[in-house]
Amino acid sequence: MATYKAGGLVGSILGDASIKGSTVSQSYATGTVSGMNNTGGLVGFMDVNTNVSNSYATGAVTSTGTHAGGLVGSLSGTISNSYATGAVSGNINVGGLLGWNLGEVSNSYATGTLNGSNVGGLVGLNEGSVNSSYWNTDTAVSSWGTGLTNLQMLHKRNFTGFDFTVTPVWGVNAAVNSGRPILCAFGACITAVSVYAEPVTGFSIYKSTPVFTYPEADVNGNDFTLINAAASFGSGQGAVADVTLRIGNNGSTLQIVTGGIRLPVNLPELIE
Repeated sequence: MATYKAGGLVGSILGDASIKGSTVSQSYATGTVSGMNNTGGLVGFMDVNTNVSNSYATGAVTSTGTHAGGLVGSLSGTISNSYATGAVSGNINVGGLLGWNLGEVSNSYATGTLNGSNVGGLVGLNEGSVNSSYWNTDTAVSSWGTGLTNLQMLHKRNFTGFDFTVTPVWGVNAAVNSGRPILCAFGACITAVSVYAEPVTGFSIYKSTPVFTYPEADVNGNDFTLINAAASFGSGQGAVADVTLRIGNNGSTLQIVTGGIRLPVNLPELIE
């Protein structure tokens, strides 16, 4: 039976203006959800002073009424560091992440296809605030937040405000979620990956200072930024002394400085 306030995990989260309400954190839902008004892939309705964080939903959402979202149907609380990927269908106020926003959304994104009236890639109807949050321009129409293409969603640099640090909230894994950002609380993040780039220019003379300039993308076309780079040298390549790595401001230039080295120089480890 269809219901008001239907969610893949919780129907509604209650709170009020004077006391802190409930919180849903490090949670997810993958099943399809059907309902009438206030239908979400994770939570149907969120009251004031409630919070969803570090959570996601992947199931399809179908509403026969108003306010349908891939993650939450209606929000008066806060959503942070969360995402939704399921298709969303409803009558009015249909959003990839959220149907109706009266609260705050930050550091979140949505990618699902949409069907209905007053639809938005991130939020269907926005009467709250949206910060550092994103939607997929290849699957949805204009919305609050920032639109990114499928290709742009594969690159962390496009998700301004997301924490991809050494102890990250977000990470990537090409085998999970089609390579788009995922939440590291669920254990699938790969925070460092090796890619390989051919130098665009470079020279080295024995006992001189070798300098190599790398492109913005590796040989497979993957964008990368050099961090924690390390040079390695094959056997018989001569003595190595005082190796220093210098990384350009845009992450695209690497200089290997050493007191004495013979070519070839093996490629450094790089990270997207």
